[in-house]
Amino acid sequence: MERPSGRAEEVQHEGVTQFDIGIAQIVVRFSAPFAMEVAPELRPFLTQGGTPQEHYRFTAAREVPIGDAPPIARLPSISVYRAEDGQLRVFHNLRAQDGNCAAVLLRENGMHTVYLPESDLARYTSNCTMAPLLCGEYLFYRHAAMLLHSSLVSWAGEAILFCGASGAGKSTQAELWRRYRNADVLNGDRCVIRRREARFWGYGSPFCGSSGIYRPEGAPIRALFFPEKAETLSVTPLSPVQALRRLYPQLTVNTWDTAFLQRITDLLSQFVMEVPAFCLRCRPDEAAVQAAQEAMEKI
Repeated sequence: MERPSGRAEEVQHEGVTQFDIGIAQIVVRFSAPFAMEVAPELRPFLTQGGTPQEHYRFTAAREVPIGDAPPIARLPSISVYRAEDGQLRVFHNLRAQDGNCAAVLLRENGMHTVYLPESDLARYTSNCTMAPLLCGEYLFYRHAAMLLHSSLVSWAGEAILFCGASGAGKSTQAELWRRYRNADVLNGDRCVIRRREARFWGYGSPFCGSSGIYRPEGAPIRALFFPEKAETLSVTPLSPVQALRRLYPQLTVNTWDTAFLQRITDLLSQFVMEVPAFCLRCRPDEAAVQAAQEAMEKI
């Protein structure tokens, strides 16, 4: 299992904050012209050394520089606007009392700007969840990686993925592997999938949902399981096409961005060709773990 090379707390001096985190071997820098705590979900990923590949600069803003052009996408939680050198995302659910919203200008050169409502700045500088402002699926897409709705465990030097919609049993299967095979649970909700060293690797991420599990380690993926609740135990191999159809709805995608969709589709197609996938119908007991282990041993 691959672990981060170092840890470093944030640097604060003269009201300035700067720190680096490492996710899936991608170094991301955060900086702000004001004092700011590291968000709880980012603390395990603090790192030192290495050249930052992405940079999020925080600034206090009285209003978001939207301009007059209409949004290219409008979702319940965000609106997306085209910018000269990237795209601007405005978060409707992160709104101050004066109506100003938090926003992120994602630039193609990796130098991003995060706008925080000036009237509500204290809300974001002390123990605040920052993961949504990362726009993780866009960040990872820039490095040929995907953000997948799945639970990830590391066992015997390799990773095992459990994927599916909420309630399918992803977290339950991960916990069973921890209990019965002493596996390490690296993430309980959204994992980063990235191809490196001629294999696809799974990494923990700060996007943990309600599981509360976010660890910075990663490992090469041995197999992918889609758990289904059933009284009769069975493990059925899936073809690449079958796996792709099940996987795509569990990806975080930007449907308004054709370049994003093309790259993610290509990466996903390669993933299902290389990583064995199975449908695991089971009850939540050790027999499910044993059946999955035996299926992997036959690969």
